[in-house]
Amino acid sequence: MKKVNNLVKSILVIIEKVLHLAILFIVVYLCGREVFQMFLQGTVGVSSIMLIFIYLEIIQMIQIYFDSGKIPVRYPLYICMFNLARIISFESLDSEDALNHSIAILMVGLALLALAGRKYIRDINFKLPRISKLGDSFQAHTEGNNKIGKTTKVSMTSSN
Repeated sequence: MKKVNNLVKSILVIIEKVLHLAILFIVVYLCGREVFQMFLQGTVGVSSIMLIFIYLEIIQMIQIYFDSGKIPVRYPLYICMFNLARIISFESLDSEDALNHSIAILMVGLALLALAGRKYIRDINFKLPRISKLGDSFQAHTEGNNKIGKTTKVSMTSSN
C-alpha cells in the first residue's frame, strides 16, 4: 500500500510540474504577443504595461514554486489587485460596478496587510498567566481582604 501511495504521489508531482510549465509557456507567449502588439501599433499604453506586469507576477510565482516547491499566497493577491485596477481603469463600468471593484481592491489590500503583519504578530511573545496561577493570586488576594475585614474575638471574663 505504501508503494502505491508513493507512486500516486510521484505521478501527482509530475503532473503538477508539467502543468506549471504549461502555464509558464502560455504566459510567456501572451507576454510576447502583447509586446509584439505594442510594437506593431507603435504605442505603449498603461493597460499593456499593467498586463505585462501581471504576466511578470505569474512568471515570478512559477519561479518561486520551482525554487521552493511552494506558492506564496501574496502573489495571487497582487495579481488580483492589479487586474481589478486594470478593469476599473480601462473597462467601461457603471458607478456601482466601479465601487464594487474598488471595495474588492480594498479587501485584497487588507488581506495583504494582514499577511505582512502576521510575521510581527507571530514574533510577539505574549506572557499570559496560567489559570492555576490566577486562582492562587485570586485566593491570596481574597485572603488578604478577609484579614483586614475580620474582627478578632476577645473574650472578657471577669476575674474576682
